[in-house]
Amino acid sequence: MTSKTIFGVRVDIPDRELSEVIAEGIGMRGNLIVPLNTRKLLMLRKKKNKALRDIVNNAYLVLPSDRFVAWALRFLYRQYVPIVPENVLLNKIFSFADKKGLSFFIFGADEEHLIALQRGVKRLFPSLNIVGSYREKIPNGWEEKVREGIRKSDATFFLTFLRFPKDVLFINEHKDELRLVYYAGCEEGLNRYSGRIKPSPDWAVDRKLEWLSDIIARPYRVFRVFRYLGLAFHVFRERLMGKRSKT
Repeated sequence: MTSKTIFGVRVDIPDRELSEVIAEGIGMRGNLIVPLNTRKLLMLRKKKNKALRDIVNNAYLVLPSDRFVAWALRFLYRQYVPIVPENVLLNKIFSFADKKGLSFFIFGADEEHLIALQRGVKRLFPSLNIVGSYREKIPNGWEEKVREGIRKSDATFFLTFLRFPKDVLFINEHKDELRLVYYAGCEEGLNRYSGRIKPSPDWAVDRKLEWLSDIIARPYRVFRVFRYLGLAFHVFRERLMGKRSKT
């Protein structure tokens, strides 16, 4: 495993199967996995988000989850960078857990999508053990009871539908108390499993244009193009100013 930094954010580049990397952390607790996309990266580069950036930089695993983050790393370091989209990351986690008999706690969605998620997962991994779930909104006075329920579930993996940075902040605040092994904020990947987000069509996947098909399907997301242009601007500036970190 090698690591690089971009805008002061650590990004890991796996040189072996993710299942091997995950297996190495089973003996520890509080392992945070962060799939890093363009939106998260641009948010983390801001000076006001230093505390959030420190949380991500201290995570167990930070993976480039879209083509634009991978491109930025390739451009800065001239090194091949494999992409690990959230749905691929979840497939790896589910497959590994299914083989090892490990369990999950799912947090942060309404009941409808929690049920849809469990059905979607069970179709692919029938023996997968989901030991508990809870919606995002916790009634006043129930916070400790919910945390106690999560802790007593003794799940190996804690997956949350919460949107970044709420997912990372929630995990960072409670992981020592919950004492589970792995924590991951995979909102987009979980939404795909639950059917809230439809998979990209074959033509987009074949041409590596999933982002374009997403904009076509949901035209209001056309403004995301400016996000990608913003990333390109900052990457070119970092290259010109020679601010690449040697790691």
